[in-house]
Amino acid sequence: METTEVIERLNVLLEAERAGVKVLKPMAAQVKEAEDQALLEQVLRDEGRFCDGLAKRIQALGGTPSKAIGDFVQKVEATEGLVAKLELLNRGQAWVVRKIEELLSSVEDEPTRSFLKGMRQAHLANVTACEALVERLVEGPLEE
Repeated sequence: METTEVIERLNVLLEAERAGVKVLKPMAAQVKEAEDQALLEQVLRDEGRFCDGLAKRIQALGGTPSKAIGDFVQKVEATEGLVAKLELLNRGQAWVVRKIEELLSSVEDEPTRSFLKGMRQAHLANVTACEALVERLVEGPLEE
C-alpha cells in the first residue's frame, strides 16, 4: 500500500477517534455510578491519546492530519437513551478495530505498526468493558 493511502486511512481513524471524544464527554456525565463514570472517562482518555498519536504518525509519514470529526457524532446524538448510545459506541469501537486490522498488514513503518497494535488492543479492552457496562445498566440495580 502506498504511503499516501496509509495516511488517508490513518486520517479516517483520526476523524473517528475525534468523534469518539465528542460523544464520550456527555455520556460519562450521564452515568450514575463512580465506577462507570471512571470507565467512560478512561475510554475518553484513550480516544484523546489516540487522536494525538494518529496525528503524530500521520506527520511522521509526511502527511497532514485531518481536522475533521467523523459523522459518527450525528449518529450517536440522534440515538435515544444512554444504553443505546453505548451500544452504538461499542459498534464504533469494533469498527475501528476492523479498520486497524485491515491496515496493519499494509503498514511497513514499524513505529506506526506498533502504535496501531497498541490502539487495537486498547479498543478491544474498551469494547469488553463497555459491553459489561451496558449489561449492568440493562439489568439495573439488584433489589433486596
